[in-house]
Amino acid sequence: MKVSHGSVKAYVSQLCDKLGARDRVQVLIAGIQSGLVQPELTEDLTQ
Repeated sequence: MKVSHGSVKAYVSQLCDKLGARDRVQVLIAGIQSGLVQPELTEDLTQ
């Protein structure tokens, strides 16, 4: 499936509006807090 860059920007913008988020990071945080997204670290980035 191909989705244009413009379509992705429009979808992200709609999500931001619906969630009252400023940007994609806040949308991600809302997803984590609601349980829709489960973060998983794959590398040790503390070095």
